[in-house]
Amino acid sequence: MALLAAVHRRFRRSIRASTLPAGRTHISRRLGIPTLLTTGLALQENAGVDDAVFFGSPGLGTNNSDNLRVTGQLYYIEAKNDFIGDLGVFGTDPSYFDHVRQASSEETTLPDGRHLVGIEGHSAYFTEKSTSQYNMACVVGGLPDHVVEE
Repeated sequence: MALLAAVHRRFRRSIRASTLPAGRTHISRRLGIPTLLTTGLALQENAGVDDAVFFGSPGLGTNNSDNLRVTGQLYYIEAKNDFIGDLGVFGTDPSYFDHVRQASSEETTLPDGRHLVGIEGHSAYFTEKSTSQYNMACVVGGLPDHVVEE
């Protein structure tokens, strides 16, 4: 896993070198447990990330959010009945981390009247017009004040 984390860190640094100095957000899509774990390990060694959004994670290779070297904010989204997100097999379940904004995945209506659907289970985080998708877009778009929290 350490080798995978080093490769991931090198990849993130190459992206950083080719982007504008504006915010760099990492969204950890659950492409399998090794991806989440290597992301967590890479972020412990400064991968050049300003903000990070994790969702449905069984752990990030640490028991303390202070170990994740993100210069901005950490966000975590966990859907109702996402049993994978509750496993905590690779460190503490991120929903229990200090200094992590808990972004909602529940149904909601925004102040402008738009309705967002809630999601359930481990495979629905990118559902169209869902609160989880909206929250990820807010972070990537540099609108942290618009994130719907739990």
